[in-house]
Amino acid sequence: HSLNRAKLGIQQEVARMRRLVIKAVSAGFICGVLIVAVTQAKLILFTSDLFAIKSVEVRGAVHTDPQLLKSIYTSYVGVNIFTEIPAETLHTQDEWVLKLAVKRALPDKLVVFVEEDEELIKYRDAQSKDSRGCKAFTGTGKHIPVNCDGVTVTVASLPLPTEFVHFAELYKTSPFLQESSVVLKNGFFTVNTGEGVLVATYLPTVFENNFDRYTRQIKNRYKQVESVDLTIPGKIYVKGVIRG
Repeated sequence: HSLNRAKLGIQQEVARMRRLVIKAVSAGFICGVLIVAVTQAKLILFTSDLFAIKSVEVRGAVHTDPQLLKSIYTSYVGVNIFTEIPAETLHTQDEWVLKLAVKRALPDKLVVFVEEDEELIKYRDAQSKDSRGCKAFTGTGKHIPVNCDGVTVTVASLPLPTEFVHFAELYKTSPFLQESSVVLKNGFFTVNTGEGVLVATYLPTVFENNFDRYTRQIKNRYKQVESVDLTIPGKIYVKGVIRG
C-alpha cells in the first residue's frame, strides 16, 4: 500500500509540473505575440502616411507674427506626427513670446500654442527722437516697441513699474482716460480735458474717489477751470473761475 501511495504521489507531482510547464510556455508565447503586435503597431504608427504631418496651426498669437511661427514649424510637414518636436529650440526672437508648446492633433495636424506677455498699456515716449515710436509696457515689465495707432498716452518721465500697473488698471476701466490726452510722469499723471488740466495720482482708489467727487459736485461750481489737483486723498484743489 505504501508503494502504491508513493507511485501515486510521483504521478501527481509529474502532472503538476507538466501543467506548470504548459502554463509557462503559453505565457511566454502570449508575451511574444504581444511584443510582436506592439512592435508592429508602433512600426505602423511611425511609418504610415496617415500620421504624416500635413498642416500647422498657430493659436494664441496676438502680438506675435503667426505666419512667422507657422513658417518655422512647416519644416515638419511630411514628418511623422509622433516624432519628438522640441518647442524649446524652435522659437522666434519675438519679445512677446513667453512660451511655446507644440501639441499633436491626430491624425495629421501640428498645433503651436503661444503664451504671450500681457500688454498693460501702450504709450508714446516723449524722450524718443523717433516721433513715431511707441512702446507697450507689459506684465513682465518689458517696454516693447509697437505701432502708434490709437495711442493717446505720452510718457514725459518714466513712472515706476507699480505706477504703470496702477495706471493700466485705471485706463482699462475709464472711458474718460481713454478719450483724453494723458501724460505720465514719475509720481503723478496729467489729463488734458480740453477745458483744463487734471493732476492725478496713480493710486486707483484715490483717483476714482476724487475724480467722482469732482465731476459730480465741484466741477459745476466753476465757470472756468484752469487746473485741478486730485492727488491728495479726500481733498481737491481747483484753480479757476467760480460761477457768479
